[in-house]
Amino acid sequence: MRSRLILSTLGVTALVLLSTAGTRTVQAANRDVDVDCFANEGDHDWFVATGDTITFTLTNCDQFQIADFDGAILDSGTIVAPIVVNAGEVATFTDTGTSTQHAASVTALSPEHVPAGVLNVTSSVTIPAVAPELDLSSDNLGNGDHYVGDSDSSCAVTAGMHVYGALAVTIDQAGTFTFRAVESDPVSRAVDPLAAFAPVLDPMLALYSTFDPAIPDNGVVG
Repeated sequence: MRSRLILSTLGVTALVLLSTAGTRTVQAANRDVDVDCFANEGDHDWFVATGDTITFTLTNCDQFQIADFDGAILDSGTIVAPIVVNAGEVATFTDTGTSTQHAASVTALSPEHVPAGVLNVTSSVTIPAVAPELDLSSDNLGNGDHYVGDSDSSCAVTAGMHVYGALAVTIDQAGTFTFRAVESDPVSRAVDPLAAFAPVLDPMLALYSTFDPAIPDNGVVG
């Protein structure tokens, strides 16, 4: 199975690099999620736009207490209705017999910024099942992250090995250009952690003037 990222550029030869530790895309705003309190033990995060909701239909939750984000118990018995969680809230499921606990967090995404300008081109980068890798394993700020380019860069990824795909871009006229990722296929596990197939975790988009995969911190321009 291949992962695909859709890129757009608005209106120097450059290389656009997409890197991912495993690949997040926008889902329908208000949606239903089935949660099995036994099978889905652990913490899961869903990402939605501000003001949107997720409805959790619960299975095998008879002996679980359900608490909302501020700790108030919503139901300590058999769940007979779905639970609606708003963006910014966390529903915690606790087994009253074993104290096993897991949480469903619904995080509000930052509003999408639409840059000024005219859309020039939309392209895709395919990351194959057997893909080249970048070694971004050094924790260069001491917090478990690798800052791509240098220690002052605002682009941080989880330290480790990352598969990647690359796309060469030629700009033949002066101007200001914006590059951004607008979609991933398949959907990322960060957006839907219970997806049956979600190899994409947290993708990173970087712009290089020159690119050498053996020295991935060199040539980063954005």
